[in-house]
Parts: sequence; structure tokens; C-alpha cells
Amino acid sequence: MFVKSLEDLPESLRDQFVEVDGGYQDKDSLELKQHLFNVKDENKTLKATREEFERQQREEAEKELQRRLEQARKENNLEEVLRIEREKAADAVRKAKEEAKLEAVKEFAAERANDKRKTIIAQLSAKGVDDGAREAISDLLERHVVVSPETNEIIFKDSAGGALSVDAAGFVAEMLKMPKFSRLMEAQAPNSGAGAANGNNGGGASVKSLSEMTATEEALFAKQFPDRYMQLLNSQKR
Repeated sequence: MFVKSLEDLPESLRDQFVEVDGGYQDKDSLELKQHLFNVKDENKTLKATREEFERQQREEAEKELQRRLEQARKENNLEEVLRIEREKAADAVRKAKEEAKLEAVKEFAAERANDKRKTIIAQLSAKGVDDGAREAISDLLERHVVVSPETNEIIFKDSAGGALSVDAAGFVAEMLKMPKFSRLMEAQAPNSGAGAANGNNGGGASVKSLSEMTATEEALFAKQFPDRYMQLLNSQKR
């Protein structure tokens, strides 16, 4: 969970957050995120090493084939020349197929990333107060949501285009702070009864469990009813 200020959290939760660029992140999420970054970096290094090795192998094979061809021509060995030419032609066909396959993989990755991006935008847009608001939110989100085709990683951006260190739930909280989004979004406490929504402890009202709340509802509930939120949070950990 990411928050701009520790004041947005119940006091009992503040020691579980550490300062990051632009706000505060809970320690567990930050540790998991760092681990994932490390794994991605290691995978990128291994991939680059493998690709470089394969490139060198191809170059050596091409040089050897060219050397054999030149030697056969010097010796007027027509049969060997024809055989090597056929081998080179086969290599060219194989290379063309590999390049076409790589291009197809890139196109598929781009389509997959675009589909994921559309799904995320649709999910976030659904928080609008009505159809018109949802359409407006969808249009506004075009500049705020990016999905990397290479890693399938979701990147949320602020109004200036800078990447935010937040997940989907954290970005919903950011949206509620942006006037262009907040005026279009539903901002209600996650209670089915009127008691808690009116500001008391809920009385006999039925309160959703945390697992039933949307990210927006959970963020609002934690801010508006910190004591009740802690009760739900502790009961969920048991």
C-alpha cells in the first residue's frame, strides 16, 4: 500500500511504512517489489549473455562456411561449392524463419500488453459515478497507464508523466487526490448500512469484509474509520 502522507494512516500502522519517492510504502510490499526487480534484472542479464553467445556462435559458423567455400573454389571442387551454396541457402531460409518468428512474438507481446492495459483502464473507469464519468475517466487514463510488452509490467504515471511507485490500489488512492478524477468517482464508505456511512462506528450496520472491498473502498474506509479498519485487518490475519 502506498500513501502520500503518514497522516492518511491510523497511528498504529505508521511504523509499518517507510519513506519512498513521493510518499510512504508498507515494508512488505517494498521488500517484495525489490525482490521482483532483482529477479527481473538477473533475467535480463542472463538473456543478454545468452543472446551474445548465440550471436558469436552464428558469426563463427558463417565465417567457417565462407572459408570452406573459398577453399573449394580455389581447388575447383564444384561438387563441394554446390553443396556449400545449398547449405548457405538453407541457413538463409532458417534465419528468415527465425526473424519472422521473433517478429510474431513481439507482435503478440504488444497485443497482450495492449489488452492488459485496456482491461486495467476498464476496471479503473468502472469507479465513475455514471456512464459519462466512466467514459471521461477512460479517456483521461490513456496517459496514466502503461504496460511493458517486454516484461508485462504495469506502470502508473502521474499527471507530469513520471512513473509512480504504486500498484493498482495505490493508484486508485492517487486518482482520488486528483481533481480531474475525484469529481468523477464514487467516494462512499464501504458499508451496506447507513450507520457507519454517517460517521459513527456502524451500530447495527453491515460492514463488508476487506476481501469484499474494492481498492477505493478500502482506502476510504481506512481513512474514515481507522479503528474499525484495524479490527477487520486483525481479524483477517487470524
